[in-house]
Amino acid sequence: MGEFDKESDLWSSQSSPRSDDEACEFTVERIVDRRIVDGRLEYLLKWDGYSEDENSWEPMENLHCFEMIELFERKKLIELMARERKYLIGRDGSEQMMSKFEQGFDVEAVLNVVMVDGELLHLVKFRGSDTVELVPANLVNEKWPCLVIEFYERRIQFSNSY
Repeated sequence: MGEFDKESDLWSSQSSPRSDDEACEFTVERIVDRRIVDGRLEYLLKWDGYSEDENSWEPMENLHCFEMIELFERKKLIELMARERKYLIGRDGSEQMMSKFEQGFDVEAVLNVVMVDGELLHLVKFRGSDTVELVPANLVNEKWPCLVIEFYERRIQFSNSY
């Protein structure tokens, strides 16, 4: 497809040959949805200046709009918690929502890492479902260190030059 400009959250794509090989730049307006395809996290993007018909699914590793992803994931977490309605009664008698993690579901993969309000969180996928959730990194690191290592190993890029 093209190359993403990390500094400006733009996705650069080479235009067709008939337009003198000028580079076109696309700006992400917002993130519409997310899905998991073959174990890879993809986001449905709304491109600035284009209609909804032009939205496209892009793999997470091609994106560098980290703040937008963080806000989207935070919103999805709030929606998920509101939908799940699994409660735990606290010592003070208040109801507290239980996440899939707190319910003891097994994590299958770490899909992403985000910083929310100064706290490092892992976006994890649960075994046997397409459910994903943000979980504090220290908990995932302790319980599933191999999955965390695997996540980071997939993202390491080595240079052949010294």
